[in-house]
Amino acid sequence: MKTAPILVFTLFAALVLQACASSSKPQPSEDSAQMERTIEQMFAAFSRGDLDGFLYALADDFVYEKDGREPLHGKAAFREFASEGVLASSDAEVKPLRMVVMGNQAVAEIRYEGTHDKGTFYGLAPTGRNLTFGWAFWATFENGKIVRLKSFSDPDVLKEQLGID
Repeated sequence: MKTAPILVFTLFAALVLQACASSSKPQPSEDSAQMERTIEQMFAAFSRGDLDGFLYALADDFVYEKDGREPLHGKAAFREFASEGVLASSDAEVKPLRMVVMGNQAVAEIRYEGTHDKGTFYGLAPTGRNLTFGWAFWATFENGKIVRLKSFSDPDVLKEQLGID
């Protein structure tokens, strides 16, 4: 099983936060502790299969970018995308392993462990397979809500576990 090394996450976080710090556009400060709680609460809701709870922290005009794909604009578009992951497992445990917060930016490494036993995932009916994978994201907050989330992952890890060629 592949896992994201601590060094890679640390370098990623450092580069993101350096970019934030050196940006010519002033970054309003958000409450760092609240941003961390918001991210933890989002993924606790994901683990419970609570799609509305998972989406609660997102602004209505939220933008989601993943691995160079066309961005999703709006909470409704992201709901459709995220519903497969949130609703695919009866025993998912999804949690942040580490976070770095600065200004209105947060970088997090997330870990998913669960059984694909409930809903369609990557177009597949439940397979009964155990899934363990990770990803990192960069979130931008405004007024306590996430307005932009950019996600980075290795889709081959998940495809391999699901048996997709």
